[in-house]
Amino acid sequence: MDNADLEMLSLQPGKMRPKFSRKVTEYSVVLGSAATFVKFEIFTDDEGASYEIMGHGGSKTINLKDGVNTVVIEVTAPDGVTIKRYRVAITKLASNLAELQNITISAGKLDRPFDKNKTEYYVTVGWGVAEILVTPVKFDPKSTVDIDGDPPENKIKLRPDETIIRVNILSPDGTVRKTYNVTIQKSDTWYRPIGDFPKYECDVCSGLKQNAKCVAQCNHSFCSVCLEVTQRYDKSCPKCGRIQETPPYEYPDNHTNLKILKFGVRCFLCDADVRFNELSNHATSCKKALVWCEKCGMATTKDNNHQTCVISCKHCQQNFLKGQNHEHHCVQNPSSKKNPAIKHVIEIESWETKLRLEGGSTYDEILDQASVHESAYLKAKANATSFEPLKELLTEAAKCYATAISIKPAIPVGHYRLGLMMEELYFLTDVMFKQAIKPEAGALDCTNLVAKNSSKEEEVNAIAELHGVRKNKPLAAKLQALDAEYQSLKDQGDSFQADRVQELYAWKSKQATAKERSSLIASSTTSYIGRAYQKYADAVSLEPVSYAYNYSYAKSLIARNKYGDAVTRLNLCYGTKPLKIHIRYLLGMSMLLNNSDDGIPFLREGTTAYQQWISFNKKFDEKEKVDFQGEKEFFLLDPLFIRGFLVLSKAEKEMTTKKDLLRTVVYIVPRILRLIPNRSETYLSFELALITALASLVKLSDPPRLSIFCARLDMLIKRSPNKGNKDLLKMQANASMKRVFVEPNNAGSLTMLGDAFLALCEMSSDPVMLKDAEACYRAAINAEGASRSSSVVPPEVQNMAWYKDRTEALDPLPTNIRKGSQTPKGSPLARVRTGSDRPTRYSIQASPATTASGRRSLAVAQSSTKPDDRSRGSIAATGTSPGRMSIVPKVEENLLETEDTKEIVNAKSYLPRLGLARVLGIKSNKKRDEQKQLYKEVIELVPKLHDAYIELGELYGSCIEAAELYGSYPFSAPLTYDDAYLHGEAIRIFMKLKNYDDVRLERALIGYGQVMGWGVLDSYVRTLEDAGKTDILKRVYCAVNDKLTTDPNVVEFFNARVW
Repeated sequence: MDNADLEMLSLQPGKMRPKFSRKVTEYSVVLGSAATFVKFEIFTDDEGASYEIMGHGGSKTINLKDGVNTVVIEVTAPDGVTIKRYRVAITKLASNLAELQNITISAGKLDRPFDKNKTEYYVTVGWGVAEILVTPVKFDPKSTVDIDGDPPENKIKLRPDETIIRVNILSPDGTVRKTYNVTIQKSDTWYRPIGDFPKYECDVCSGLKQNAKCVAQCNHSFCSVCLEVTQRYDKSCPKCGRIQETPPYEYPDNHTNLKILKFGVRCFLCDADVRFNELSNHATSCKKALVWCEKCGMATTKDNNHQTCVISCKHCQQNFLKGQNHEHHCVQNPSSKKNPAIKHVIEIESWETKLRLEGGSTYDEILDQASVHESAYLKAKANATSFEPLKELLTEAAKCYATAISIKPAIPVGHYRLGLMMEELYFLTDVMFKQAIKPEAGALDCTNLVAKNSSKEEEVNAIAELHGVRKNKPLAAKLQALDAEYQSLKDQGDSFQADRVQELYAWKSKQATAKERSSLIASSTTSYIGRAYQKYADAVSLEPVSYAYNYSYAKSLIARNKYGDAVTRLNLCYGTKPLKIHIRYLLGMSMLLNNSDDGIPFLREGTTAYQQWISFNKKFDEKEKVDFQGEKEFFLLDPLFIRGFLVLSKAEKEMTTKKDLLRTVVYIVPRILRLIPNRSETYLSFELALITALASLVKLSDPPRLSIFCARLDMLIKRSPNKGNKDLLKMQANASMKRVFVEPNNAGSLTMLGDAFLALCEMSSDPVMLKDAEACYRAAINAEGASRSSSVVPPEVQNMAWYKDRTEALDPLPTNIRKGSQTPKGSPLARVRTGSDRPTRYSIQASPATTASGRRSLAVAQSSTKPDDRSRGSIAATGTSPGRMSIVPKVEENLLETEDTKEIVNAKSYLPRLGLARVLGIKSNKKRDEQKQLYKEVIELVPKLHDAYIELGELYGSCIEAAELYGSYPFSAPLTYDDAYLHGEAIRIFMKLKNYDDVRLERALIGYGQVMGWGVLDSYVRTLEDAGKTDILKRVYCAVNDKLTTDPNVVEFFNARVW
């Protein structure tokens, strides 16, 4: 009796949104300017109910006016009391309206959601996209639309750089015209263009510059992608280290871009000569372009007949390549060799037990619930902007699988799907939404650093002893003990102690090599990826012949450096699906890592296919729908596939091939890093691959590229959060030694080597390294004003042990010649060999010992939230914060341009002076006067370098000279935490000396308070109150809080404080 619902509501013309439902009461309709009326069709749900279209006298036909016409349909239930109203907002477009409803494009997507009132849009498409279809969606069918005067159904050919598409719409009455501009920009080619234009190569990726941009402060030019990646954490130039403190930070290098487009480069497929602006069109039609055979899925070329490439197994009907039938492991063939099961015991750990759901659902019901959560996750993932909703959906799916395992633990699918959920969670947390890993802050002074590190080491050893691991056991064993202790504390609910153990784990793991670190992450069940790998092992132990289970398990084995076991599992995958190119890629890499050259052909094929895949974004098996990261074949954000290039480069004998593989890594990695928002573990893995490739290129290169690779390597290591890693420091030192050996008079090279020795000295406290660091800095200072190309070897360099060893290994010249000031023409010192450097007696054995210095970091660590907690320790620290100078090696000129330059002279630089001052601060026979003079020279060269003021102030001590020094810093608005530190030090000295009336104290109080807030001045305020300095306090209070002394609230505050 009280049913007032409608069964049907529709109108003609037009379509209501949303679709009619009896429970929905609000609808909208948009009609063109030609519409004059609409006619409704209405039926009530209950035959006894009645309805009325309000205000229209019972007529179902409604006349329309321009704009919004609101129609209210009132339904009365049979009881005569219950009333329900349905509203339909009908918008009739005006005849003079010229607006679009949407713009769709066939490639790429608009940079923001379409808005009819906004007319400027940008789209980025792949470099290989030659044409595009732009489809305007009209509100009014009577409107007229064209694209630059042509019909909108025509495809638009794209320019090689930027194409501006003008979408014009004319109102139905022809009186109003509106233009929407869509700018199509081409992204970089992922495949490194090959050409011989050294002046136009990017100093970051070593490839031809693409969409070049210049750094504002020094006009050095780079690829736009490379500049974006290198300036993500500070705005210093990747080449010279200068920093731009205020925007704009960069501008387009149009001159370079236009010039490069006309260059002739080689096609990376057929080696044909084409113009760079035609490369994308040529590559898509090149006869040597890789295509994927419909029969076998193999990568082949367009001009290759691939009709009889496969045969089928008579037992399982699986296709495999001809000639490889002996390697096909047919599960259904009784005579096939069975793959051995793995030695693995399934253990349900606490993390999995906590995931289990309570209730009486059956196994099949649980799996259905998991499938629902997976589908919801995949749908939400497409447009996700936050982590928590996605994590919740994946966690719910994981709970279902954990519960399914508890019901039927012997069925492998639950273990496998739980592993996939864990791996997907790792991808979300580490790649998509993880916060950046910050450089570790140093201690306040040398004594504190040694004490802190010693205390941490004792705690680690004590925890390790509890788990049966003695002090002399390997690092991996200690870390496993820490991991076990963390899990135990978490299970007991002791989160405070668990967090402390986690801190110790993070500190201790920094001593691990990159190889050890990746293995530890993959093995630890505290990480999602470690849990995933554990479940993959469980699944394989239950079903050892499954392709999917073995593929996922094999990747975990590679990550844990178990290459022999990985080869076994991948061989089974290869026998099951021999046509999968990613399987052959990983199998070849595992075989090489397991010291078998049989993997070279597989890896060659795989690297070629991978490069084309990233260039054209093609899928290798378009029929196979893959949803989760763990199931993908080639995955762009998986460092495993980039690692294959490095492995193959070591195995190749041809020098050109080695260099091409390494330069491909250097070119591709910055473009991948652009896609990772923060410095997560995945980011650092790619960054390590880049560092490794650069270090290898240094060994293989001659000048002038040697200098560029060395400078790039040095800067990368200094900016890396893992800069204290002994492997990286050894890479840095070896590269710098080679560069100095080739260019003994390059002040920049000498400074870099000094930095490397100084960083290694911090780890090992080796006096020889400290002595050599001093020699390098002095040689760099003495070389200023002299030609870099001079063959005169500075005496400071000649006296270093490593230089003597390399000289003797290269050419055992008579002593009287070697010690001469000029290297004879034609001597081995004048023609340095490429390839691996000869081994020398000079040993760089970096140990995790703590530093014995109390100076500032060579490259500044990030500011802490409080000036008093300012990072003050690590010599090799490098991060920067906004508004501060980045201390990185300066390369004043591009050495590749020396052909057009008569002579490049070493410019005067603050870097060797800063390094030398710090060396003198470490030495036992400290030369205070020289040290002070060096800091003064640094300040003269770089007036806004905070560290120089702080370190020189420490030499002065708590005296008025130090306060005057801090006050002489050229402060500028807005003040930073580093500025506040200087103000705080000045305040401390003035207050200690009781110089209350010094005007510089007032300025320091204001500056310190403006950054840190009025509350931090509380103790100083009380002291000044006791001294009767209320006038100073009034001025400081008003300046800090941006108030006027006449403000009533301020006057009330002053009265309350009796000021």
